[in-house]
Amino acid sequence: MTNPSWGEVPQLPKALGGDSTLVHKWDEINFVTKGSSTFSVEGKNMKVNVGDIVYVKKGLGHYFHSLTSDFEVLILFAINSLAKPNLG
Repeated sequence: MTNPSWGEVPQLPKALGGDSTLVHKWDEINFVTKGSSTFSVEGKNMKVNVGDIVYVKKGLGHYFHSLTSDFEVLILFAINSLAKPNLG
């Protein structure tokens, strides 16, 4: 995933295993648009499927793993305009 104004946005497939724990300074909304996965927040796992929405409060460790080969997710960030994000 790439955002032209911020550069690379964290990960995903890693050969469908998923990505590593991420922690942000902003809230995040994840909308599963295709496939399924397991989503972990602060060590708690939940199965997510097409149509599921997962909200993550800023500061909480989270990541997707055990992805199906067709998994896709739309990720929205609630970023305060005064705090420029560092996605690298």
